[in-house]
Amino acid sequence: MMGRVSFYLKHLFLIFEIGLFFSIDALSSGENISSSRHNALVAAIEKAGPSVVSIKVLRATRSPWDEFFRFFEPRWELPLEETSMGSGFVLDAKGIIVTNEHVLRRVKDVRLGFSDGRTLEGKVVALDPANDVGLIKVVCDTASLPICPIFEGNDLMVGEWVIAMGNPFGLSHTATVGVISALERTLRTEDGRTFTDLIQTDAAINPGNSGGPLLNAMGQVIGINTAIYAGAQGIGFAIPIDKALRSAKNLLTETEKRERLMQEAIWSENMGAAFVPNPDGDGLLIVRVGRSGLSHFAGLEAWDLLLSVAGEPVNDLETLERCLELGSNMGRFDMVVRRSGREIIFRIRI
Repeated sequence: MMGRVSFYLKHLFLIFEIGLFFSIDALSSGENISSSRHNALVAAIEKAGPSVVSIKVLRATRSPWDEFFRFFEPRWELPLEETSMGSGFVLDAKGIIVTNEHVLRRVKDVRLGFSDGRTLEGKVVALDPANDVGLIKVVCDTASLPICPIFEGNDLMVGEWVIAMGNPFGLSHTATVGVISALERTLRTEDGRTFTDLIQTDAAINPGNSGGPLLNAMGQVIGINTAIYAGAQGIGFAIPIDKALRSAKNLLTETEKRERLMQEAIWSENMGAAFVPNPDGDGLLIVRVGRSGLSHFAGLEAWDLLLSVAGEPVNDLETLERCLELGSNMGRFDMVVRRSGREIIFRIRI
């Protein structure tokens, strides 16, 4: 009798030990699964995500009637507006946000959405069309803005994991994952610009992603998402971050210079614009164009360099006013302007 009891007790303890083993093993496996879910990519998104910005812009666009109404005097305009989306990221504690230049063309209003639900106003600071880099400044207290970590190395590898973050089709703070497919790619865009040294990736990039960061597995920005290959899937391109930062630095330096010039500018009622002598040579820099007046209706733009009026060089306001009077007496005259390195002739009729 005692032997039979002993037999049953041994088997009971054996069953208990097996059950305890599997319970502990299941618990351990669950912990491992949970740990594996919070991988490097998840950590990278958590690290950089708060500094990624959804950009909503209201931009001016041309009316199909503009070419017809330009023949009327005074010149008529039919202003139209459209809304579009883009992405960006916070560069520094001053509230500078980096995005693509093409996101900010002809912008009238900029709204910035953050992952914590805040929507802040932004102001376009500067644009670099040649490198497709644009800068925005947050118009508010910028002390609480998170800054996006920047990759400072030069050893990007084909095949390493990357994350494209942004605002595709207005779906804010979307993350897609892929790898670096190739480096030092060259791309020619529909508007004739050529970009070199681009990062190619198969991470999904869609309309609205432009200007957002391309991150590595450590949550650092390695590039700015800028384009996709039309007609293909899984072929997107990003501007290397070192190249974008050089552009941003130059833009900020030029902006500071222009701000100083604006403080020195003198307004011309006859031209409807503010001018300052060109600090780098001949001519007058136009630093601001009013909404009415000769400069506006002629098509002059801020930071055009006015070289001559009615056939005479202009290097100061006194000469400008004298040439304007001469041209008015003639009834028509030309103004020669240098814009983006190219000289343009504006034919004026009084």
